[in-house]
Amino acid sequence: MILKFLFLNLIFYASCVPTLDPIFEDIRKQSSADSFRIQVSKIDTLKSNKSSADEKIINGEVAAPGSFPFAVSLGLIGPNMYLHRCGGSILTNNHILTAAHCFKDLGAKYNYKEFYKQNRRVLVAIAGIKSLNQLDFLDLLNSGNIFLINSIDLNESFESITDPSDLALLTVQSLMTFSSDLFSVEIPNEITDPTSILDGLMTTFGWGFTEFGNLSSQLLTTTLSILNGSPAKAQCQGFDADFYCAKDLSEKQSNVCYGDSGGPLLRFENNKWVLYGVTSFTFADSSNNCINTAPSFYTMVPRYSSWINQRIKKKII
Repeated sequence: MILKFLFLNLIFYASCVPTLDPIFEDIRKQSSADSFRIQVSKIDTLKSNKSSADEKIINGEVAAPGSFPFAVSLGLIGPNMYLHRCGGSILTNNHILTAAHCFKDLGAKYNYKEFYKQNRRVLVAIAGIKSLNQLDFLDLLNSGNIFLINSIDLNESFESITDPSDLALLTVQSLMTFSSDLFSVEIPNEITDPTSILDGLMTTFGWGFTEFGNLSSQLLTTTLSILNGSPAKAQCQGFDADFYCAKDLSEKQSNVCYGDSGGPLLRFENNKWVLYGVTSFTFADSSNNCINTAPSFYTMVPRYSSWINQRIKKKII
């Protein structure tokens, strides 16, 4: 009887231990904490207006732990390296919303197993963490906070930067387990008027570089004003017809830049965050440095709520 009890407990314990994906196991074996490095990818630049398409938070503030449990870092992981590409937001335990330009080069036919065989790196989402610390990065492989991206669904209308349909829906290989540190965010319903937020303050956040020119290991956030329809909309250079055009009008003059594309533009409604926009692009100077005094531009999610919901229903596991 005692032997049977011990045996049953052994079975229960074994069933609770997560199985490490072979790709993560391979990366772990070929990596060391001392050699591991985190970098940020610069994916694209809008040459005609000297605009940068991958963002970072300049002059932002450190987000309080757990304040944005739907925030994810999206990037390529391989032996001794993680290349952060963009931000994203969790919509369900299987889906992440981000910007199409971040992953257009990988394509809608992305296959993570084949990609890893050919490139020795693979696209992942990192969620539910307080910081991106290279010394602790390998521990993420066993933590349940890192997820292989299984598929990339690009909006079919998107072709290049400044296209207003700059959206992509990613699915993860294994379902995320929700907790107080890892949860989803809502999007507006399909009948929401995109102009309903034009008189308000919005919030955005990102993992990317800071005004000091280095990678932020902590999630940074800032507050922006919508310029669409305001006397200052001339600063939007005509892009306000298709995008939310937002700017920090405070003395901090914060903005997004390299590393934060795909992140959300949020409003706090009825005691919860609602995702109205996805970070698309901003302006840069002749040296390709982001201009913190310029506006930044965000895909209008209410215009694509129907597309998002249809894709989610199609790809439910």
